[in-house]
Amino acid sequence: MIVFAATVTEEIVTGNSLFKKLDVEGLSEAIGAGLAAMGCAAIFAWLTISRNRVGRIFTVSCNSFIDSLVDQIVDGLFYDTKPSDWSDDL
Repeated sequence: MIVFAATVTEEIVTGNSLFKKLDVEGLSEAIGAGLAAMGCAAIFAWLTISRNRVGRIFTVSCNSFIDSLVDQIVDGLFYDTKPSDWSDDL
């Protein structure tokens, strides 16, 4: 965009047209390359967003799993379900 603005400014100031030197084939190649670059950038952005969403899902699932595992270990170690398992008699 900066190059285009500079080219238009030069054409206005000097009166020499730089666009006359471009043929239709070169112009179409440049437009195609620009569209391909924008397409690649859009695909990369979409994949990055998808990866972040999947990463968040795994993080939440992993945190839930670890919390559940710690709760089960603590319950198993410190809370007895049957009074007969206690070492002291009531």
